[in-house]
Amino acid sequence: MKRYIESILTGLAIGVSLGICVIITVYLKHNLEHPDISENTEFVENSTVVFIFERIVTNHEYITIAGMAKNKSDRRISETWVSANLFDSIGLFGSCQDRMKGLEPMEERAFALRCYAFKSEDAPKELSVTTKISSVEAVK
Repeated sequence: MKRYIESILTGLAIGVSLGICVIITVYLKHNLEHPDISENTEFVENSTVVFIFERIVTNHEYITIAGMAKNKSDRRISETWVSANLFDSIGLFGSCQDRMKGLEPMEERAFALRCYAFKSEDAPKELSVTTKISSVEAVK
């Protein structure tokens, strides 16, 4: 009986040790691949980045809001969250948000905000949208 308990405790200790090693490895891998996400970034004014709405696309799997994102500052933007409210003829149909990575100073780039909660086949005939920048993180 004593040997059985020792075997279980040894297996448990090995399992916990391996779990801790996996967690540390994943954490280090993430921080080494994305160094600008850790301590090298700071939140800046949302007006630093603008999203210019162009059109609503409903011929793909999900409703997609297409437009242009522009960094108006002289700093590199590491991450920008864009939010959209979708309206049908009755009122608010739904909301979605998506993230854009890496905008260089004064860069303007096409961006497609995908609303994964809403399939295109379920889109109402009359659909309008309002968009806004939720948060902006810049490299220090």
